[in-house]
Amino acid sequence: MGERIHFGGIDAGSLGAGMASAMASGNVNRSGGDTMPLNEAARRAEMRQAEIKANFDKRKVAKQVAVPTNDLQVREQLRRIGEPICFFGETIPDRRERLRELLTEAAQMGVDLTGGQTEDRSQEEQDEVFYSEGTQELRSARIKIAEYSLPRAQKRVAEQKRKRVSYEKVEEEDAIVLKLFQGLKTLTSYASNIGDNRPIAHIDFSPDATQLATASWSGICRVWKLPDCTATAELVGHTARATAISWHPDAGKEESMEVDGSAARVVALASSSADATVKFWGSQGGEAISTLRGHMERVNHVVFHPTGQYLGSSSHDMTWKLWDVQTEKEIQSQEGHSRACYGLDFQCDGSLAVSSGLEGVCLVWDLRTGQCVHTLQGHVKQTLSVAFSPNGYQVASGSDDHTVKIWDLRRMKCQYTIPAHSAMISTVRWQPVHGHYLITASYDNTCRVWSNRDWSVIKTLEGHESRLMGAAASSDGKYVATASYDRTWKLWAQDTI
Repeated sequence: MGERIHFGGIDAGSLGAGMASAMASGNVNRSGGDTMPLNEAARRAEMRQAEIKANFDKRKVAKQVAVPTNDLQVREQLRRIGEPICFFGETIPDRRERLRELLTEAAQMGVDLTGGQTEDRSQEEQDEVFYSEGTQELRSARIKIAEYSLPRAQKRVAEQKRKRVSYEKVEEEDAIVLKLFQGLKTLTSYASNIGDNRPIAHIDFSPDATQLATASWSGICRVWKLPDCTATAELVGHTARATAISWHPDAGKEESMEVDGSAARVVALASSSADATVKFWGSQGGEAISTLRGHMERVNHVVFHPTGQYLGSSSHDMTWKLWDVQTEKEIQSQEGHSRACYGLDFQCDGSLAVSSGLEGVCLVWDLRTGQCVHTLQGHVKQTLSVAFSPNGYQVASGSDDHTVKIWDLRRMKCQYTIPAHSAMISTVRWQPVHGHYLITASYDNTCRVWSNRDWSVIKTLEGHESRLMGAAASSDGKYVATASYDRTWKLWAQDTI
């Protein structure tokens, strides 16, 4: 047996003599040098300690790195340093943390990627508004819209104030509305028509309620005569599915006019399509009067301004545009939505526009200044349709969250939320002229008519075999029309007709 070595309580001389004796006996080997190599467990412990220290130093540096809290600023900074601004499935907090890690690694290597920018910007810089210089045509359009809208708004508000203090007027209107609602309860299917060999995407009544127009996924739009529901014109020209169709406010008043001694067709209809174009048509059909190009992606909706001089169009390129009907020029391209812009409508006075996007937000725009005057937030899913009430201050929006929200622009808030359907709502439309009731069409295969008094259901229209793509009411109060994915459109009328 070798000699056992004890270290405790031994002085240096004794320790040296003991070490020499142990080496001589073979119990201690110092041939490799003065230090002994660490075993595997000791090496792992040392590496773990070094990793903890590195993470501690990294967190210390990360606390000193200024990372923007605004997601737009985070994206801008990622783009500036050459990194992808978004990964699939990445949330806003994840994106901000990724930027923090990149800036931390750069700071550890002594590289400044912030470009001298800090999170502590002044409030003036954060609230700075940027403007693009507009054209002379846009300035002239805004002046015309102001001159048109101000007298109409003054007259409308004066009439509403007069009704509030005149009990006779209130009682008279209540009697008219009660009779109207009783008639709506008798709505039944008057006619069912196969509109095309593809789904019917949109439907709209002419201003005089003598005609009806449909837009189909085949790209063909048709004009139908009422009440016999016969097709009188085909509008062929789109190269992809048609998404919407709208009548000019003056359609039916005159069919032709003389220009330089020759007959010229007047614009009666406008249609939009997935081919990224808008087309103007005459009510008699034939070739398109003109084609408007400017959108980069599919056009989702078109609607005429109350003046009839301008047309609005919304698109998947996240913008809505304002076009001059006479010159056929784009006079405004409005950004603002973070996803596709879908719904669009103008106020009856012509001073405001409201747009809805697939991010679930509706934006109210002042056409006289070009500013966004209010943001309507409340839907939790995409908002496909939005409409101004004829009273001028209520807005209805329909969403994929199965609800309809009624917004009061006077109070700048949601007035009422209607749990309207069991599936996505594709269309919301007010009764023309008076706005006493609201029509909603849904992917649950039904169309519903709602009272504007207490937002109760007046009538549920059932009969389509598939989801409803659109609905509309005639200006004379006689008809309601619905368009469906089952390729048919139906005309609903009261029993008295």
